[in-house]
Amino acid sequence: MKSFPQMKIGKWSGEFVLIVLGVLAALALEDWRELRNDRELERHFIQGIKDDVLSDLLDLNSALAASESRVVAADDILHLLQDGAAGVVSGSVVGVDVGKIFDEIRSRHPTGSTPPGEALVLLGNLQRFDTAQITFNEATASGALGVIRDTSLRSEIANYYVNANRWGYTTDERADANASQFRRVLAENGLTLGILAPDQLVEDTFRSNSQLIAELRSFRRFAVRQQGFHTRLLSEANSLLESIDSWLGTNS
Repeated sequence: MKSFPQMKIGKWSGEFVLIVLGVLAALALEDWRELRNDRELERHFIQGIKDDVLSDLLDLNSALAASESRVVAADDILHLLQDGAAGVVSGSVVGVDVGKIFDEIRSRHPTGSTPPGEALVLLGNLQRFDTAQITFNEATASGALGVIRDTSLRSEIANYYVNANRWGYTTDERADANASQFRRVLAENGLTLGILAPDQLVEDTFRSNSQLIAELRSFRRFAVRQQGFHTRLLSEANSLLESIDSWLGTNS
């Protein structure tokens, strides 16, 4: 028969074990809840970023079409003036072969196909790209981007937005500044960027002003740079979407 002290110690030991098990169970439950919340947050961020990149694709394709129309218009005016800059595109812009891009443009738009008056309208087709990054900003501002476990995907997401902001801001800001200068010189010569004017008036105005031709060459160069940037970012956006779709398929 156990003595009273032995029975008391045994009771306390049992209660202690129950308390420890209860604490461990509570901690395990809390860990499970945090893990579940992290997984839900991870999916929320990845799906949100996918939606934002899909929105980017629409804007990028529109911006690319705008920059293409400016290159075509500028080149056709220069071709009409028999200027040596017409059709000359070489080198690369942020890793993109712009010469190849120009060849593709000309396969769809034969040289000299745009009348001067219409070209002046197309030159006013100015559009910059602003990335939709609501979800990415939400994740980085809260310090929660790390819930994305796939380090490769997380790095691809971060790089996409770094490039979109860095190259996009630099390229578009310079193009905007150049467009303002071109618009000013045009106005000084009685023409308005983006407004239709008689073909002969446009041709005669450019022929009689060497500064205007120089500004057109510069304007065309910046349009080509924007086109290179938009092309590169389109490729990165599509690649990122493939990675996200792969992740979503694996983690459905």
